[in-house]
Amino acid sequence: MKKASQSLRVITLIACVSLLFGTAACMEKEPNPFKEKSTFATGSGSCDRELNMTVNVVSGKKIHYEITCKDYDTYMYGNLYTLEYKSGDDWYVVPFLPDHMFTMEGHIMELHRVFDDGKCIRYFDGDEEKAIPYQDENEADRIAESVHEYLDSIREPAENGRVIASDDIDLSEMCGDNLPSGHYRLIKGITLMDSMYGDCVADYDVVAEFDL
Repeated sequence: MKKASQSLRVITLIACVSLLFGTAACMEKEPNPFKEKSTFATGSGSCDRELNMTVNVVSGKKIHYEITCKDYDTYMYGNLYTLEYKSGDDWYVVPFLPDHMFTMEGHIMELHRVFDDGKCIRYFDGDEEKAIPYQDENEADRIAESVHEYLDSIREPAENGRVIASDDIDLSEMCGDNLPSGHYRLIKGITLMDSMYGDCVADYDVVAEFDL
């Protein structure tokens, strides 16, 4: 009788342990619903320029991102972004809703722009617009370089970073209401611009991870 009682206790203990581990496994995380593995490669040079992005969850599936830099160059960014979900050691692309489209306008963030109107190099010194005439392209380049050096000399260093892009994103509007809880990352492209001629100089990617 005693042996039967001991056997019953052992069986009960095994059942409890199995139930405990089974419950823990179910509570770990939601299964990964996304199939497309990310091909994004980190290291686009954004660290060299000290471009950084942070993402804060405002409420529910709404997030706020902010991109900062530690220079006074001119940057352009758009509305396009990529959202990825981490499962295990891999990242997966979160697809957008079929009817969602990004508008393709670009937003330019600049502190001071030095530009050439064909006769003068123009710039703003505070609220005052100034114009320096030139005779040829070589002189125009020398004047523009001097103006840039002057503007750099009167600016406070952006040691803590200045904001060059900021916006709210409702992920449920872009990706639907069924986003699983878990670890995500937002990827945005940003372009370094020539402040005088408006040409694209280089493209960078900034990345920020967050939890939903």
